Amino acid sequence: ARVGSSIIGGASDVAVSMAGSSDSDEARMTDYFTDSLLRPSANVGSTLSTQGAEDRRKELATIFMHSFPEVQLSNQDNEYLARVVAQETGLNAQQAQTRVNEVTSSLREAVASVQSAADEAREAAAYTAGWMFIALLCGAFFASWMATFGGRIRDRIN
Repeated sequence: ARVGSSIIGGASDVAVSMAGSSDSDEARMTDYFTDSLLRPSANVGSTLSTQGAEDRRKELATIFMHSFPEVQLSNQDNEYLARVVAQETGLNAQQAQTRVNEVTSSLREAVASVQSAADEAREAAAYTAGWMFIALLCGAFFASWMATFGGRIRDRIN
């Protein structure tokens, strides 16, 4: 099971950011998905001020982060997201619900791919650790054997 270093690096970056996440880290991890939800429809612009948009994005990011790692929104959260999307984008209720479902599905797929990469990285680390143990054990054996061999040669010379 050979795993590329980019997968290991990417998975470890995600694991580190999820393990030690602050509010700003959580918001950054869900920025794309909250932006996708609040993207205005073609005929309506956003009705929020910059500060209001940031507060709304943070609220939506918090809802998404609460559903991690399964990304299963409660019915109440799902309905609320659809209501917010309809209000902010000018979409009707059905279109807003469709958008929420699509974005939630995309987030679920993204989380699954990150979990898969983390699993592959964990397997690669276990595989590498096993072979490192064997290599160190062989090195210790050969060092001991060579010390014994060298000692015998030394004793014959003196």
